[in-house]
Amino acid sequence: MPILLLLWSLASATFAGTPVILVLGDSLSAAHGLVPERGWVALLSQRLERVGLPHRVVNASASGETSDGGRLRLPALLSAATGRRW
Repeated sequence: MPILLLLWSLASATFAGTPVILVLGDSLSAAHGLVPERGWVALLSQRLERVGLPHRVVNASASGETSDGGRLRLPALLSAATGRRW
């Protein structure tokens, strides 16, 4: 079953002192068929910036993604986003 949305906030993990929000999802999160800046993940990032929150949003979504695919990619994605080994 495809992932509709998996939003992982890494409150303790940071990138250059900035909290990281890692988004995994399917075509909805990947903004498939949209201009990337109009997808919900980009809009979330824009909203966070507008209200003054320092979070860095990383969109690791892929069209056709499955729960198992996301689970397999998660350790590498977390390492890349945070610089820590998971």
